[in-house]
Amino acid sequence: MQRSPIKALVIGAVAALAVQFASADTMRLAHGLAEDHPVHKAMVKFAELAKAKTKGEIEIKIFPNGTLGGERETLEQVQNGVLEMTKASASPVWTAREIERSYRARASVTVWSSSRRSAA
Repeated sequence: MQRSPIKALVIGAVAALAVQFASADTMRLAHGLAEDHPVHKAMVKFAELAKAKTKGEIEIKIFPNGTLGGERETLEQVQNGVLEMTKASASPVWTAREIERSYRARASVTVWSSSRRSAA
């Protein structure tokens, strides 16, 4: 019986997938913070908890100090499916006009909210 190259390729691919799914899933988390930063320490704890709660099925490997690139690069890597997770800054740089608009919007919501409570 002669095996075709395509059949051998399919069998090899199925075997490789079986091994991959049988082993732990390793996710990569990259960020630009130093290893002594409190957020990095929280990420380490997160990785430990993820491994413990999933009985080792999920492992998170952390790349600190911008090892895999800066914030922009790691965000692009996540968007392109190259990297599973990253830590991005939560606060944008605002101009004075944006701060003023935000303050006015928040003030109008507070006034509207107060009037709704007093009407009830």
